[in-house]
Amino acid sequence: MVLESLESTLFLAVAILAALAAVMGIVVLEGFFRNKLKDLFNDVNYFIFFFIVAGYFLYALGEVSFFLTRKVFKNAGQIGIQDVYWTGGAFLIFVSFIALSLLLHREKGRAGKFFLQALVGTAIVILVSSLILGFSQKSQDYSFVTFYPIISALIVAASFSIILYFKELGPMAQPLAIFWMASCLILIGDILFSFGTAKSILTITDLLSDAFYLLGYGVSGIGFLALRVKMNRLAFENSNSKRTPRKV
Repeated sequence: MVLESLESTLFLAVAILAALAAVMGIVVLEGFFRNKLKDLFNDVNYFIFFFIVAGYFLYALGEVSFFLTRKVFKNAGQIGIQDVYWTGGAFLIFVSFIALSLLLHREKGRAGKFFLQALVGTAIVILVSSLILGFSQKSQDYSFVTFYPIISALIVAASFSIILYFKELGPMAQPLAIFWMASCLILIGDILFSFGTAKSILTITDLLSDAFYLLGYGVSGIGFLALRVKMNRLAFENSNSKRTPRKV
């Protein structure tokens, strides 16, 4: 009874934080269509950052949909509209981080950093996959229990270049690092969710899963805020530099 009450509280808290993150995501996405903010990015970087933000926005929207489906509409089905949002968000984030990694390795990289990312990324994916495949054998009814942790592991592996090239990323390093942290927290939540789904009763694992999702969406909301602040500051500085006449 105590576990169920705590689980309901955490579930609500996750939905609220996810909703706030989604609102922040809308604010940031709106900024990408403003001329002064759009001028901060070249064509490639524009699409990379846009789709990263869009992906995390879909993640948050999926969590809100999951809460509404379960608590408001009382739909206990395992597969729903939330899976469309989560899957779409994961795809956008993964492809965007792959593109960012390739860009960083090509323009600023060294062979050592490339092989380090490949080594760390492969280790993460293999470790998570081996854990998840063991859990999923006990829960064959919900295929996404395998998909989500593995795609989250791929996202963390692809975005590890942010840590390797943190200094080279300049003003955008901090927001991107925050999104990387959010992905790590969501990955842990997905692993715990996968393990909890294999059980037939509510356990402490389910509570820990919600706790990590809570942290993940909270951190992603901070990432949205940090990115918008950086964009506004850079746009302001860029605008002032164009107005300031050059000394002869």
